[in-house]
Amino acid sequence: MFISENIVIDEACISEEFVRSSGPGGQNVNKVATAVCLKFDLKACAFDPGVKERIRRIANHRLNLRDEIVIFSGDYRSQRRNREEARRRLKALIKKSMFLPAKRKKTKKTKSSELKRLKTKRMRGEKKKNRQKVICTS
Repeated sequence: MFISENIVIDEACISEEFVRSSGPGGQNVNKVATAVCLKFDLKACAFDPGVKERIRRIANHRLNLRDEIVIFSGDYRSQRRNREEARRRLKALIKKSMFLPAKRKKTKKTKSSELKRLKTKRMRGEKKKNRQKVICTS
């Protein structure tokens, strides 16, 4: 399967099983297995260990105990469209894992923002203090 110019997945890593769908189709649903259960064997593919780990992190709930990504597609009435949809989802997942997430740059609070925060805090305190009962001692 072609992912991008430098990424091609061997078809031996992908297995597909067609099952009965629960979606639209009337009596056709009860007779024909149109939904697809695509399994992608992560151990068998030749990806970089870092990429494999990112794939595992992204596909956390789709990953089974045998280190396979399981994608189920039963939205359409035909096997072909469900198969294409499952493969499209797998491609999107792999493409997403190919890029390293950008590192977060820590930002500092500005002096003016800190002063503004303290000023509003003081004003809020004063407002609450003015709501208290006044005790007269005379």
